[in-house]
Amino acid sequence: MGNAGVQASTMADIQTLINKFKANQSDVWLVMPQPISDEVIIQPAYKNALIALATLNGIPMIDLQAANVAPWSTPTANLTAWKAASFWTDDKHPNTAGYGENARRYQEVISAVYAAA
Repeated sequence: MGNAGVQASTMADIQTLINKFKANQSDVWLVMPQPISDEVIIQPAYKNALIALATLNGIPMIDLQAANVAPWSTPTANLTAWKAASFWTDDKHPNTAGYGENARRYQEVISAVYAAA
């Protein structure tokens, strides 16, 4: 299965989870993780598909790739910014400062969603 097939399968799986949680009256949020490493960068097509799922389902999206140093135009630029900000313990795991940035973004989006409600 090529990248498009994997992406379609992943999106279908995520949609199934969204449906199950919503059927149980749960709040559902999607989270785009921070850039992970040189080898594991969230591809634009995958990111756009997650954004489309959030929009289609009317659920909030917390985008940790776009959270820290703006404007970030590409996944590689995002990863470079994270490295420059020293948000890592290694090439895959945030350090205390990196988790702080993630928490800041969660708080920012959650506050905005609930303020609008």
